Amino acid sequence: MVDVFKKLPAECTPGISLAERDSLIKYGTYVIPGGDSIETTRYEISSINANDYLNYYFNFITGQRAFIDFELRKYYATPESGIIVFSEYGGLPSNYSQHDLRLFRFDKNGFTEILNQKLLPKKISVTKFLKKETSDSIIRKIENYSNFCFNLETSDPNTLEFILDCKDVEGATKWVRYEVAEFSWNGKSFSIKYRNSID
Repeated sequence: MVDVFKKLPAECTPGISLAERDSLIKYGTYVIPGGDSIETTRYEISSINANDYLNYYFNFITGQRAFIDFELRKYYATPESGIIVFSEYGGLPSNYSQHDLRLFRFDKNGFTEILNQKLLPKKISVTKFLKKETSDSIIRKIENYSNFCFNLETSDPNTLEFILDCKDVEGATKWVRYEVAEFSWNGKSFSIKYRNSID
């Protein structure tokens, strides 16, 4: 996945150039120049030796809790072709959300972004996770104060998840029917099912 990471669009690594990605890959961390004792930021990278998955993230050396997490994962149609999913989410540990989701088509000649892709939704309505009798005021509360994001690091190489976490929203959990939207890849498209995190 390192070759894919090197060729991602510039906006997939905000704040560092394409050339500076090489330093991040080589050392596992890259401190963004210009910081000081009040605010210094860095990128870190993990899962660098995995063929089908890569995770890198942006955070602060100086103690601020804000972060951005990035994931890449391949889903195969043939041994040499398929799609790459790019996910970005972030915020604070207690208040984060999905920022971006992109898909790329790859084969032995390289990869290109799928513009206006319809294979995966960038966001899922919170009502899909809630009981039908949930009031509008509770829905709005859960929408405004819950954490939600995609998770590409699943045990099944053909799945990814969209997770709703509202356990810290007072009174919300009793209205939750499902916690996870699971997407399964069949080589051409994704199917979706809703489940709880312990299923």
